[in-house]
Amino acid sequence: MAKRITAAALALLLCASLLLFALAPNAEAVTFTVVNNEILDLASDTQPAFIDGRIFLPGSVFGHSALGVIMAQSLQQIFLYKDGKSLTFSVADETVKDQDGNYYNNIKPVYLNGRIYVPLDFVCVYFGFTFSYITSSSVAPIVRIKYGEVLSDSIFTNAATTAMQSRLSKYEESIAPPSPSPTPTPTPTPMYYGDVSIFLAVTGLDAEITPELLTLLESYEARACFFMTDEDMDASPDLVRRILGQGHTVGLLARGEDEAAEWRAASAALLRHAVTRSVLAASMGGDGAAAEKAGLRLCFASDRDVVSEESGYGVVEATERMLAADDRETVIIETDAAAPAALEGVLNLIKLGSFDVRVMLETSELG
Repeated sequence: MAKRITAAALALLLCASLLLFALAPNAEAVTFTVVNNEILDLASDTQPAFIDGRIFLPGSVFGHSALGVIMAQSLQQIFLYKDGKSLTFSVADETVKDQDGNYYNNIKPVYLNGRIYVPLDFVCVYFGFTFSYITSSSVAPIVRIKYGEVLSDSIFTNAATTAMQSRLSKYEESIAPPSPSPTPTPTPTPMYYGDVSIFLAVTGLDAEITPELLTLLESYEARACFFMTDEDMDASPDLVRRILGQGHTVGLLARGEDEAAEWRAASAALLRHAVTRSVLAASMGGDGAAAEKAGLRLCFASDRDVVSEESGYGVVEATERMLAADDRETVIIETDAAAPAALEGVLNLIKLGSFDVRVMLETSELG
C-alpha cells in the first residue's frame, strides 16, 4: 500500500531550500527563467509564480534537454522521470506521487492560466538539481535551475545582461544565449530503452486528423497499425491507400457487440478499396472472443487502455506504462481532436528513450 510522507520528514528534506525562499523578496512583474546558462524564452509558459513565499514553475520547464528529465503532461497531470525516479503531479486531487507510490502530504501542484505549476525547490531537491533566485541583475530577477558544472550566478548575471535587456524590451523570440562557459558542461546520460519494443495502434479514421498523424509518423520514421471499421474505409478510401503506401499496416475494427459481422464488413471494405486483406483485429465494444473462430489475430479488446479525449487514460499514463515495460508495450490512440498531440508526446518519448518501434504483424508478440 502506498505510504504518505509526513510533514516532518519532508521538512527535513527541504529545510535548506525553504530557508532560501523565506528570505526572498516579492516577485517583480517579469522574472527570467534560466536552465544552466540558457535563458528560456520570456513567455507565459516559462514565467515563475510566487505563491505563499514559494517559487512555482510550469512543470514543462523541467523537460529541458539539459536536465535529462522525461516529461509528459495532460490537462490534469504532469509526469517527470529521471534516472529511475519519478513524480506525478495531479491537479484533480492536488496530489504528488513518486515511483514507489509514496504521497507527499504538504506538496501540491497549482493550476494557473491553463498550466500545471510545481514547486521549484521540491522538484530540484528530489532529482538532484540546484537552484537560485537572483535579485542582483539590473534587468529583472532570475530563477535559475542548475545541473552539472555551470557559470557561477554572479558571472552569469553579468554576462547575460545585454541578452536579458533585449528580450525584456522586445518580449518576443529569444536571441542568442550568452557565451558558453569555458568549463564544459557535462551532457546528461541519455535515456535508453532499446530493449523495449513499442507497438503503435491507431483506432478510427478522420479526413482531417489522420493526415496529421501520418505526417507525424513520417517525421519520426515510425510505423503504426491503423484499425478501421468498414464505415471508416468507405468514407476515406484514399486515406486507406495512403496508410498502406507509407508502410503502415491496417487492422479490422469492431465497435459494437457483433464483432464477427463488423470484422467481415471491414475485411470486405479493405479488399474493395485497397485490394488487400488483414488478419489483425481489434474490438472496442466486445471482448474479442469471436476472433479465433473467425481466423483472425486479436490485437486488443475493450479492456485495453486507449488514449483518447474522453477517457481518463492519457499520455501520462501511457508514458508510465512504457517506462515500466520489461520487453514490449502496445500504445493505442483513438483518432480524435487530441490524437495529434498525444501521438507527438508518445513519439517524443520513444525518441528520447531510444525505444524500438515495431510494426504490428500477424506474428508480432504484443505487450
